[in-house]
Amino acid sequence: MKNSTNFPELLAPAGTLSTALAAYAAGADAVYCGVGRFNAREMGTNFSLEDLSRLSRKAKTMGRRFYLTLNTLVKETEWEPFGQTVEEIAQLDPDAVIVQDIGVARFLRTYYPELELHASTQMGIHNSAGIEEARKMGIRRVILERQISFEELKQIVAASPLDIEVFIHGALCCSLSGRCLFSSWMGGWSGNRGRCKQPCRRRFHGTEDGAPKSGFFFSTQDLYSLDMIDTLQKAGVKSLKIEGRLKQPDYVFKVVQAYRMVLDAPSESRPQVLGEARKVLSSSYGRRWSHGFATEQDMADLVQYDSLGVSGQLVGTVAHAKKGGFGLKVSRRIRLGDRLRIQPDSGDEGPSFTLTALRDGKQSVSTAREGGEIFVPYDREVPPGGRVYRVGSSVKGVSFDGSGLPLYQKVRRFELDVHLSRQGIRVAVDSRLWEVLEEFDEARKHPLDTKKVEEEFRRTRNDRLGVSICRVSVEGKPFIPAAGLKQLRRDFWEWFEAGLSPEVPGKRRFSLPQNKIQDFSPDDLFPVVMKPTNATKIPVPAGALVSLPLKPPKKASCNPEYEYILPSFCAEGDLGFLKELVSAAIAAGCRRFRITSLYQLSLFDETAGRNDLFLAAAYPLPAANSLAAAELQDRGVGRVQAWLELEKPAIEALRDASSLPVEVYRYGRPPLLITRARIPVSGPISDSRGGQFQVSGADDTGLTILYPGQPLEVPPVDGTADCFDYLNAASGESPTTAFNFDRELV
Repeated sequence: MKNSTNFPELLAPAGTLSTALAAYAAGADAVYCGVGRFNAREMGTNFSLEDLSRLSRKAKTMGRRFYLTLNTLVKETEWEPFGQTVEEIAQLDPDAVIVQDIGVARFLRTYYPELELHASTQMGIHNSAGIEEARKMGIRRVILERQISFEELKQIVAASPLDIEVFIHGALCCSLSGRCLFSSWMGGWSGNRGRCKQPCRRRFHGTEDGAPKSGFFFSTQDLYSLDMIDTLQKAGVKSLKIEGRLKQPDYVFKVVQAYRMVLDAPSESRPQVLGEARKVLSSSYGRRWSHGFATEQDMADLVQYDSLGVSGQLVGTVAHAKKGGFGLKVSRRIRLGDRLRIQPDSGDEGPSFTLTALRDGKQSVSTAREGGEIFVPYDREVPPGGRVYRVGSSVKGVSFDGSGLPLYQKVRRFELDVHLSRQGIRVAVDSRLWEVLEEFDEARKHPLDTKKVEEEFRRTRNDRLGVSICRVSVEGKPFIPAAGLKQLRRDFWEWFEAGLSPEVPGKRRFSLPQNKIQDFSPDDLFPVVMKPTNATKIPVPAGALVSLPLKPPKKASCNPEYEYILPSFCAEGDLGFLKELVSAAIAAGCRRFRITSLYQLSLFDETAGRNDLFLAAAYPLPAANSLAAAELQDRGVGRVQAWLELEKPAIEALRDASSLPVEVYRYGRPPLLITRARIPVSGPISDSRGGQFQVSGADDTGLTILYPGQPLEVPPVDGTADCFDYLNAASGESPTTAFNFDRELV
């Protein structure tokens, strides 16, 4: 592998230590991985703390990087186990932590400032205004929403003060990131909590021109970018990310190897190398390739509804099943060690297993050739007539066993405040003060460089000690030669180690959020009624605030008593128009706005300090905990809506701790899936289990929305405000569903 600093970072997924080692062996600069909880692949295999320790040691020895995913929403009741998880992983010095929840970002920024923060694609950042909000939260890198075009990407990167990371390969979600409720709606398995059941891969049934139409209406093709590496580099993207933390080591090895080949090739040689790389990639068992959302045409072609949306290489079909196994009609050679998945025709997720035995009659064999039938011992239920796919295999001649790797040695890190003047140097650290009074000469040509001072003092004498933050201030113009600065650093660390007290085992660095001092008054808990602009027969309770979608304002129609809802998605090219629209609305008398996405906060920067504007945060901008509410409060928000997936006890815990009034979505038909992909059906659809849904046609922004057939309706929660959403539901529809209100969100 060439020096990767000349190229964008190549970032690979790792569900296990073996997969991480495979990624490094194939040429990955970094891997991203998760521990057992609080990550977006919680249902998959994740790292134990011991294996994570081995990975940390290996990565630092090799000069590679590893990032930890804490990219799910955290409930108010989970801060204790969440904090314990962070406490343990912080000791392993990850190179960054990837987050979705703005409350989590606040927690880490407050208690673990040494951890670099990256905004997950689940945060839904899709324009430069969103990146500006991420910067204000202390984020160092943004992983962009996948549903942006390449032209939008170029504009965003050019304007970004932060590093930009994009996905280049792997499975695509049909929905805009961080706002999908589809899996959660169908059984409480939330994609925003790492437990997505992928209902978008199922078969659905609808009509077209009065005739029945069935297919995989939300199943997208895989993303492929080998032929876009040049353009991504020229755009200035800093990290190229491969999806697939549920994938096996052989898959990750082959995909990384293919992209490494192209990245390392000189530009003039890439057309030739591209063909070789495609051959490597073609054996990685993915779905059909696409360019995702790169162009409008790509968005139109992304869903092939008449094709079973599964990944892997078809190797046969189930001929018959009986207790203890099934007969497989083999269409492609298989061998022991292959990873297989049995896929039912419905598109539902099928069982996966590693092939450990094969029987031809009574004889055990190690391989089975195409054209024959073989018996596969298996102790679980087999879908009748299911198709069998190879989703993994061993890499010949290569072992990725990391069980014998040494553990990472914990580094104690401290904050330093270094102050220099012509009268001497003073360093404050760990409630102690080191001071040297010495008369330094005045610098005539080269004033003291604070960065060089910081670099020098970060060098410790002991590899078990480190510096988390080093703040340097210089008074006047002292002159200190390099050798003198080095000696001061040596003297300081010698003094510090001599007086260093042993670390207290089990001492934690975080505190739990406290309940708010007092409840809010009834005036703070007024109900909200969301309705279309031209609707006249919507019931509005006494004292309720009417909330309307923001349209180009007219003096006669802009009612200062109403609230105006901002669009949750705004393409980069439309930002200027939306800013003008908000300014015009304020000028026309609008004073209340409903914030539905992080980027919208930046639209009000020029109005900061105005006390006549009121901002309320609501779905799909998530507030699942009190720290998210506090973060929004710091940005001028006066009220938050509890995240729609929360169960009643989680809502009550948020209410009790939030520094802002909490609103509950009491009635309405919330979007379950929002996409820029062209969905090949509209109107009512159903699945094989009787689930009923409604697909809206693409609106003027190109978004298609999937709504539930039944509206959501929940009872009031004491001490919270009510929100009634009639934008896509009529008053009094029946039957309704309580969604997750009466069941625990897992």
